[in-house]
Amino acid sequence: MDEITLPVTDQEYIWLSYLSEYYGISLADLIKQRCLAPLEKEYQQLIETKETAPFSQ
Repeated sequence: MDEITLPVTDQEYIWLSYLSEYYGISLADLIKQRCLAPLEKEYQQLIETKETAPFSQ
């Protein structure tokens, strides 16, 4: 599995850590579930819209 580095401020880290504890999940899972999953859904909707939209030419 690949890894990425996400630069955050100390305050952002504290906030993200708090949220991960609140939801009872790891910090990585928090970012995946709360950031990546919605982006994937939005992207999929965009692709579906483009595929079903009539051509302008």
